[in-house]
Amino acid sequence: MSGFELLTPIGLVALVGLPLVVLYHMRHTTPVVKPVPTLRFWLAAMEHQTEQARFRRPPLTLLLLLHLLIVGLLAFALTRPAATDAWAGLGRRTDPEHVILLLDGSTSMSATDTPSGRTRFEEARANALDRVAALREGDVATVVLLGTHPTTLEATDAAGLKALRDRLSGIAPPGGRADLNAALRLSRDLVLPNLQDQIVLLSDGALTADPTLVASVGASIDFQRFGRSTTRNLAITDLSARGSPDNPDRVQLYARIVNFSDEAVSTKIVVTADSIVLEERTVDIGSDEDVEQIIQELPEGVANVTVSVVSDDTLQADNSASLVLARDTD
Repeated sequence: MSGFELLTPIGLVALVGLPLVVLYHMRHTTPVVKPVPTLRFWLAAMEHQTEQARFRRPPLTLLLLLHLLIVGLLAFALTRPAATDAWAGLGRRTDPEHVILLLDGSTSMSATDTPSGRTRFEEARANALDRVAALREGDVATVVLLGTHPTTLEATDAAGLKALRDRLSGIAPPGGRADLNAALRLSRDLVLPNLQDQIVLLSDGALTADPTLVASVGASIDFQRFGRSTTRNLAITDLSARGSPDNPDRVQLYARIVNFSDEAVSTKIVVTADSIVLEERTVDIGSDEDVEQIIQELPEGVANVTVSVVSDDTLQADNSASLVLARDTD
């Protein structure tokens, strides 16, 4: 359905009331009030009999026009007019819409460099909630939460949209690295040909996509960035333990720290075992480089070890890593 249509054209039959209104005004006239001393000679003074003056030319009065307008509007209302594209210029949307929201839940989205002081994920989630709230009955919403493995949420009716908002408002970022290519392949399969499909990527931009895959999705993609495009960040990307080559009964610890910034930094590394600080050391890391740190031997009987990087960057989630050491009884 497009343009302007009458759902009940038979309602136009009510337009027969228009000539009836005209006939009514031709037959019934409003007498003019004139004061006279007596009615004794009234009939004798009339030149024509009253029976001869049944109809007259319809008077063009405001009352006649008002009656005609009312009848016309009633007939028009009975036809149940409906408009679709004709009202698009007035901002009214009638075609159902399918919105696919790709919500980045990777570790970098926990940074707090937004104007409001909230995390990037909280800002992106609020934007997603606003977009879902703007949908109406007949629209479809799909939320793909990006992480190590994407999670899909969907709503197809009013009750589903409300349930989606409730679930989305309490969802937490899964962390890890977002696989945008996997999310785009999933979105390509979710595109509905009979709806207006739109894909919205809510992210900080710390991800990459295959251009060929982007072109094959089959829907427009809107990218909304949250947080600064460049942010200083130090991260522990690897933490593992192994037996010491010199002493098999003792554990050796290995950690990798990466500097994701355009400047070289000097930072302190703190090693804690069972809540007791074992060692503090300062390391220098070049721009976009990493360093490997090895703690030769941990004390015997240690159950839990934590390595922390002392840095004031906006992404604190990757500044610390913990490891539970295996035991023979575990």
